[in-house]
Amino acid sequence: MTKRIFTAITLAFSLFAAQTLVASTSTQVTQGCNCCVGGMGQILKALNLNADQQAKIKAIKAQLKSDTKDTWAQLDDVRGQINALIQSGQVDEAQLDSLVDKKMELLGKGIKTKIKARNQIYNVLTVEQKTQFQSLLKQQMEKRKQLFKACH
Repeated sequence: MTKRIFTAITLAFSLFAAQTLVASTSTQVTQGCNCCVGGMGQILKALNLNADQQAKIKAIKAQLKSDTKDTWAQLDDVRGQINALIQSGQVDEAQLDSLVDKKMELLGKGIKTKIKARNQIYNVLTVEQKTQFQSLLKQQMEKRKQLFKACH
């Protein structure tokens, strides 16, 4: 059981790290927390992409959205089952283990999909843009770490 908890914590941290790496282009604030503001959109704007690059990246983002839609729907279903388990009279360990395993599998699948899309975006960039991209990404990660510390 301790191993599963450790695995869950590790995967949750990995998910957080991946989300900061592959954030959406919108600048939404999540329930009063500013640690998720910004994202890939700000970085891509700073790179001065040409029309061809913009079109390719738009297609990559559309494919990412399509690929992850089913995964997130399945995650919502698992969350609902977990909530039902929380509200039940007694927790069934086998069912809990199964739900945790399923959630971890789905989270991992989502992370992999986002990382692959990010790699595709990175490969669309010129050498100069790649250097700037890495620098901006590093700055954004540091900023997010500070914002996360401030609100958590």
